Order: sequence, then structure tokens, then C-alpha cells
Amino acid sequence: MTTVLWQLGEVLDLVVGGHATRYRILGRTGDGLNLIGETDSRAQFVLESELCRMWAAGEARRVRDPKDVLNREQRLFVSRSMDTMTASERAHANWLAPYLMAMKRVKKRIGPSSRRKLEELIDRVAAEKGHARKPSWRTVGHHFRQMQLPGADGRWLAPRVSARGNRTARYGGFEAIIEKVLREQVLIPNRRPLTLVHAHLQRELDAYRAAAPSGERVAPKIDVRTVQRRVSMFQANEKVAAWHGPNAARRKHRPVGAGPEADWPQQRVEIDHHLLDVLVTHPKTGTVLGRPWLTVAIDKFSRMIVGLHVGFEEPGDLTVMLCLRQAIKPKVQMLRDYEMPVDAWPCQGLPETIVVDNGPEFHSSSLDDATTQLGIDVLYCATRTPEQKGSIERWFGSLSTGLIHALPGTTKSNTVARGEYKSEKEAVLTIAELRELIVRWVVGEYSIRVHEGFKGIPLDQWRQGVAAHPVALPTEVEDLDVLLSPTEERTLTRQGVRLHGLHYSTNHRRLGELLNAHDKPDKSVIKFDPSDLGEVRLLDWQMNRFLPLRCLQFEYADGLTLREHQEVTNCARDKLDEGGRLYESDLLAHRGWMSGKIDELNARGKLKGRRAARFSGADEGVAPVRPRKSVPAPEAGDALGLPDPSNDDDDEFADLGITIQTIR
Repeated sequence: MTTVLWQLGEVLDLVVGGHATRYRILGRTGDGLNLIGETDSRAQFVLESELCRMWAAGEARRVRDPKDVLNREQRLFVSRSMDTMTASERAHANWLAPYLMAMKRVKKRIGPSSRRKLEELIDRVAAEKGHARKPSWRTVGHHFRQMQLPGADGRWLAPRVSARGNRTARYGGFEAIIEKVLREQVLIPNRRPLTLVHAHLQRELDAYRAAAPSGERVAPKIDVRTVQRRVSMFQANEKVAAWHGPNAARRKHRPVGAGPEADWPQQRVEIDHHLLDVLVTHPKTGTVLGRPWLTVAIDKFSRMIVGLHVGFEEPGDLTVMLCLRQAIKPKVQMLRDYEMPVDAWPCQGLPETIVVDNGPEFHSSSLDDATTQLGIDVLYCATRTPEQKGSIERWFGSLSTGLIHALPGTTKSNTVARGEYKSEKEAVLTIAELRELIVRWVVGEYSIRVHEGFKGIPLDQWRQGVAAHPVALPTEVEDLDVLLSPTEERTLTRQGVRLHGLHYSTNHRRLGELLNAHDKPDKSVIKFDPSDLGEVRLLDWQMNRFLPLRCLQFEYADGLTLREHQEVTNCARDKLDEGGRLYESDLLAHRGWMSGKIDELNARGKLKGRRAARFSGADEGVAPVRPRKSVPAPEAGDALGLPDPSNDDDDEFADLGITIQTIR
């Protein structure tokens, strides 16, 4: 065992049983040290090997300045690492150290009070080091004596200028008044000028002085510069929170750390929306329609994009479900349509957790039902916390700089970046072309380049992850299409159901059985596709499956979008006959008139923006068209041969005083 130099009288803090006890070294006995407790004066013998082990493990700490030579501020100063000191403080310590080292090297000890010998030593060291400035012999002697104290080291040589000065409050008992007034006048949203704050503070101090008993200290006079200095001493995040709100303070001043991570593919999928910085045009007329929304799902484990949706629909539960549907399904058919390798985008499978925004538009029973059945946990982010979806936020930036800002018709990120570029004149892309470009960029560039986050390639990361942890798929793809569709509740009558003012029914005998069932609910669950109102699905509450229902006005509703139907019905209000009756022929006529009018206005450039896209059908991304099953066409009028007009309170036409009658 190597013998360690422990100084006589050195103080140690030993941690035993989680508690630190202070001991002083009395001497050495054999291979150990004799210690005595500072508080209880109990003697203790410790093997030197055990003491070294405790020191290496942090259980024994050598106490600096046990004789209290330094004051509190100085003691804190010498406890700092040299790396935390200023450049001038480190330079002074490094300049002084060679003189003390030389005193330790001389064979014959030089006393710290021997002026002649110290001056000779100082001259010799200064000549060796080339120092133009030399310390005085008193300075060297003083520091040499301090370096002999237990716990002293080279940090004691640094000038302790920052530890000097008065640490007591300048204004004594008035500090509380000054602090209170400054916080009330400055840390508010409509903060006041410092001159007014200074005047108000002085009035408060004068009032306190007038009310104080005689003999107490007179209130001090404070100038504007003191007020300015005190305000500057408030914490930056505290001032930003008071002036601009807590969210601004959190974004600007909260430390940025690593976000949640995932250990395998589809464990955590983040879904977010972005208004693309590019204008798209109508596929037929070339009219500028506006900027579409992009909804993206990214796998946190591999950073692969597992699903995306491009359309003019505002972000909400519908866009989340459409994006989630593509994220779960294989992408083979899409890649074939784009003539790309079918294995270039292998992402599919059920995510375990999806992270979405917390707005009211993202809370719906349809999304809750779908995620519950599929076993997906939905995590709603707190408002204004983009760091909870940091991966996808950064991805939008990469997409903009890597693709969108290079496309014709881009609007850039702001007017400054756009400059004199005429976005509307240069816009030529349709939404279908934009969707293909985004898919090609995701598959052909983003997925196969090194990701800065984990220094790997997303596609390789995905393939390695699914090899060790395979992803799950739903039992049936039809279940997925039904689940990830909007849900409504309507009354089931002998005419079937009414949804958005349209009748839906079928000749299937099962509908009659449900209609006459003893347990028929007041409201039945309906699933519909917003991109095609020709068919809906009625929940068979007894068989626990969905029954397809066809629209009685099928010629009108086949391929009709919900947005188009709403526009048609709004225009049809002015075409009612005297009896307030709206016929199917009227609906077909108005649908044709609206379609022609849209083409005319698009050609003349008078109908722009996402409203035109929603109506004209240019928004191909509203919802995918699912394969239609063969549904028996119901007879005109009552599908069951029981003509009895329904009186549904939810009927939109009924609210307008309109009755739909089908003409044979």
C-alpha cells in the first residue's frame, strides 16, 4: 500500500450510513490514521487503504480552510474549479505559481519572512520565466504561508477580487418596499416607463417615512439609474413571462432537452399538420386554388414517414384518421402507380401510441372509437408545446427547404424571403402532382440519407427494427376503412336513415329486421365517406357489424362530396316551388348548374382558394375512395314498400322547411 501524505490537523468529512461526520487527523499509527470527531470528540482508527477507497468513492472529502482563515465569500471562491474563473484570475494564479514552486524546491528552506533570500529567488525565477513584472517578497511569503494550510491548493493563488466588498443590503429595511413596488410596476403586461416607476417608488418611500415613528431611519433617495439597474437584475424568463406570457418565456428561456424516444418501430408515432408554402392550381382550368394542408405521421424510432395526407381540409380528427389509415396500410399500390420500387416505402402496421394536437377539433367520438378498437393510445400534447413533437416539427423544415421552396408557385416562408417572386403567376402544380412530388421526396431522398438526430439512415433503421420487433396489422382491412371514417347518429325509420338531407336504405331483409327489433335504439350509428355520399354504413347493433345502405337519390349522390352537396343545397333554397317541395330532378339540375358555374368562374379566375377546391373536386385528398361493394338498389320512394314520411329532427332540409320527394 502506497503511503499518502495526510497533514496533521487536516479535517475530513466521512460519509457513513448516508450521514457526513467531520473528523480531524491526530496522527498516524502503523498502516492507519487516528481521527477524532469534531463534534463528539470520539476517537476513530481508519486503515489508510480504506480511507483512500472512501476518498475515491466520494465518501471522504478533504475540508478546505478548516481554520476559517477565509471568509464565506472567499471560501466559496476557492471551492470553484479553475475552469470557472476568469482569464485574468487564471493568468494571475499561473504567474504566481512558479515562485512558490521554487520555494519548495530549494534544499535549504527559505522562511517566508526572509526578505533578502526571497528577493534573490524572485529575481532568479523572473529571469527564467521572462517575467517583466515580479511579485513582491511579501506577496510570495504570504501565499507560501497560506499554501501550507490544510486543504489549500493552487486555486488560493487567484486574486479573490470578486469576493471583496460589502454583502449587506444597501437600503436595509426599505428593500422590501423597493422590491414590491418594482414588481408591481414593471412585471406587468403593460409595463410603465422607468421614469414613472422611479417617481412612484419615491412617493412610496416618502409615504413610509412620513408614517414611521420618529427616530427611525430616513427613507433613502433613489435615482433612475438605480431603478434601471434593479430591473435589469430580474431574471430574464420572469420578465418575458410578465410582458409576453408564460408560453413565450418557456419557448425562449426554458432549457431544451431530449424529447421522448421509442425503442421499436410504431411504438410512438407523431402526427402534425403544416400549411404548405406553395400554391396549387385546378387540374382543368389552371386557376390558383390556394395553399393545401399536409398531415404527416412520423415514426419516432426510425424517423421514417409512415403516412401522409395532402388536402384542403382544415386540420382535425378527419385528417388525422385519413393520415392514420395510410400509415397502417401497405404502400405497394401507391408505389406502383408512381412507378417506384414496391419495397422503397415498407412502412405499415398499427402504431402503439399516436401524438396529436390538443385542439377541440381533434377530440371526437369517431377517433376515440377507432383508436380504442385498434388498440392505439392517443396522447394529446399540451397547447403551444411543439417540443413534444420535435421530430415532426424539424421534418417540416427539412421538407420546405429541400422541396417545397424549390417548386414553382412557392410562397416561401415569408414575404422577405419571397422578394419579388410572383407566386400566383408561377403556380402550375395540381394537388395530385404535389402529392406525388412529396411522396417521391420522402421515399427517394429523405428516407435514404443520414439523419442528424441518430446518425443513421431512416430506412435502414426501420428495417432493422421490424426484423427484431415485427409490426401488427388489423384483422380485416374493411374494418380499418369503416373505423377511420366519420361517425354520425341518426334515427332509423321505415324509409331508412337520413344523413345530410339524403335518404339511405336497402332492400336487404336485415334492414326490416332491425327496424322492427324490440331493442331498436333511438339513434343508430352511421359511418360515411365525406368524398362519396352515394353509400353509408349502418351499424347492426345485434350482429355487431355494418350494413351498407345506398342513397335513394343515387343518381344525384353517387360520387358527390359532402362539400359539393352543401353548396348545392344552399343554392337550391332559392328554387323552391310554392309548396316548399324539392324534387330529385331539382337536385340534379342544381348540381349540374353548380358544376357549370364553377367551371365558368374558375375559367374567369373569380373563384379562388380552398373553397373552390373543396367544391370543384380538385381536393382529391379529402378522403380515399374505397372499393364499392355491390349494394341492392332500393326501389324509388319507400325501400320496404311502407310509404311513411319520416320526421327526423336532425334533417337539414326539414329545418329549412324543405321536403325531398323522389319522382318515379
